Amino acid sequence: TTELSITQKLKEKGFTPQKIIASEVNENSVLREITTGFSRNPYFSKSFVYPLKTISVVGAFGNIRKNGNVSDQHLGVDLDAKENTEVHAVNRGVVRLAQEFPSYGKTIVVDHGLGIFSLYLHLNEFKVSTGQHVSRGEVIALSGNTGYSLAPHLHFSIKISGASVDPLKFIETMQKITAL
Repeated sequence: TTELSITQKLKEKGFTPQKIIASEVNENSVLREITTGFSRNPYFSKSFVYPLKTISVVGAFGNIRKNGNVSDQHLGVDLDAKENTEVHAVNRGVVRLAQEFPSYGKTIVVDHGLGIFSLYLHLNEFKVSTGQHVSRGEVIALSGNTGYSLAPHLHFSIKISGASVDPLKFIETMQKITAL
């Protein structure tokens, strides 16, 4: 369990723990709708790669973030990334969403087929648009500090048939499987 922190800068932007949770409920509804429909065929044929050249976790998968009686589970990993660091597609796929949200900031969702989706949040700049096909390792965005974010970083998630999984363990496992 960690604290659901609100900096003075975020307070000035109107963020409160209650507003963050209410916004995330709406944003999760949009993301759930996108990540439940999928192609039955894979867009990929190679193992998955990491979204950043250097992987340094600054926010672990599964943590509960709490502020008073308000809590939220962190269903991705936060990766250290200075603002405007290149963010790469973890595999081939189709961009199903490139949109800015109040809490998640600029967000991209890539459909890799077979119910596998990668999500990239708090981006500074989109390099792709909805409906675009992307290649494994292609630069799809620049990292940022948009939405509810305490500092520049990349929030990275993987969903499989709508369920969140630890994205770094998923990539590690997929790399081991494809190496066999």
